[in-house]
Amino acid sequence: MAEQPSPPPSSRDIKEWRWTLVGIGTLFLLWWGVSQWTGPLLLASPTDTFHALGKLLTSHVFYENTGLTLFRVGTALLFATTIGAGLAGLALLDKRIACVIEPVRRVCSTIPPVIIVVVVMFWLGMGSNMIITFGALILWPVMYISLLEGSAYCDAELRETARAFHVTLINRLRHFYLPALAPACMSAAVQITCSAIRVTILAEVIGADKGMGAAIVASARNLAVDQMTAWALVVLLLAAVAEFVLLAPMRKRTYQWKQN
Repeated sequence: MAEQPSPPPSSRDIKEWRWTLVGIGTLFLLWWGVSQWTGPLLLASPTDTFHALGKLLTSHVFYENTGLTLFRVGTALLFATTIGAGLAGLALLDKRIACVIEPVRRVCSTIPPVIIVVVVMFWLGMGSNMIITFGALILWPVMYISLLEGSAYCDAELRETARAFHVTLINRLRHFYLPALAPACMSAAVQITCSAIRVTILAEVIGADKGMGAAIVASARNLAVDQMTAWALVVLLLAAVAEFVLLAPMRKRTYQWKQN
């Protein structure tokens, strides 16, 4: 059967996008107003920022630092997702394992990130190993909690019925567990991706000589406020691309798959 074409955007969707653009315009207006009030030494204006961004885009240093940061973000996400999903699977198998994991989860969730990054820096030194380890420690509880909460939506009676009729593990995963866990996983993916960018930049600011965070520190040290603001704008754009270009289509396909 041929795949049905996607319906055209509704008037409601168009109106929502219009209001989103109004919000973006308001932010730029506030940005411009505050920059005029504080002066260029405290906050660069949008015009100066985009001018500095244009210079950055023509420099190989921009792509080197951005590529390194994205590598660290992706690797931290991979480890955090693997650890969170693995521990969630163990916790679902045995309540005693969940009780053992819970104190570790609370420690990683409640200790201020600055303390964790300093401790990890003492252990591993400065550089990518420290940043990736720090990111994984901060992010895995998000995936862990999301999967545990999503498992609560799995119908216990259906699971028992599936076991009674010897439904294969593959079919149980496809028809029972994955549809229940999909919304929680997508919500966690959005949160964990945006958080990964923030914690990676934080770790680079504290303990790296290369990467976007290190470039922000270098710009601040040189009082290049326009360049520092341009780097901050790049961070925001990367988070927006990750959420709306990569994760939004995945969320839509997940919803369609669950409906089918």
